[in-house]
Amino acid sequence: MSTFESIVKVISDYREMDPEEITLSTTFEDLALDSLDMTEILMGLEDEFGITIEPDEKLENVEQLVTFIDDQLEKNA
Repeated sequence: MSTFESIVKVISDYREMDPEEITLSTTFEDLALDSLDMTEILMGLEDEFGITIEPDEKLENVEQLVTFIDDQLEKNA
């Protein structure tokens, strides 16, 4: 499963929504995610990928999150 697919699964499971609605350009504002939602999603992604994501990272959309996670995985490889 790709990074994008894993992120979509975590978000769609959390929001109980159709994964097809989430694209790389989808913003977290589009998904109506507040800071608590984002914290819970980021914690799920930390568990999924075995990385740490600081809550103050400037992540506004799914594509930025994919890039951030891929960069972290590459650093830890």
